[in-house]
Amino acid sequence: MILQTLQNPPQTLQPSSQHFSDSLRAGRQGEDYIKALLEEQGFRVTRATMPAQRRGIDLFVSRPKSVEVKTCWTKRCFLEFARFTRGIHEPSGLATTEADWWAIVRPGDEPKVYWCRPAILWKRCSQWMERYGQAYGPQERGGRAKSHGVMVPWQDIASVATAGPAERHEASIERGE
Repeated sequence: MILQTLQNPPQTLQPSSQHFSDSLRAGRQGEDYIKALLEEQGFRVTRATMPAQRRGIDLFVSRPKSVEVKTCWTKRCFLEFARFTRGIHEPSGLATTEADWWAIVRPGDEPKVYWCRPAILWKRCSQWMERYGQAYGPQERGGRAKSHGVMVPWQDIASVATAGPAERHEASIERGE
């Protein structure tokens, strides 16, 4: 099951503007959505601490161990791999994540989730950069940082999405693991 939906999805999963704080708020809604989705399927889920979030982990799950949640409300999915902060260009996002899975939420009337392995997304990034060019994410208030990445069409995200942890969990329950 590449796409999954909740029985009662959240009503709003979009920021009110392109400011970083609004993106953060929408991202939190995406995390809540994934947390509820996994809990609905029998997983134990806890929120990551701030040090873990800096390592690209949003949630700790009984299986898999960690999930990074990306909520993309645009026509394409923004995959960040670097940030420009205080005059320094440094790796971030996909380039530094330690999460086992990325749950990419596509909001809408019926939100969808694409479960992706970060290593697979990272391998495809160079191809997507050649095809679609570099993109920039929302800027923090005051212009302190800017995200660099690539805007990937949803069909490309779907092409690398896998069954995800929920389907594996169901299979392990059936086998008595």
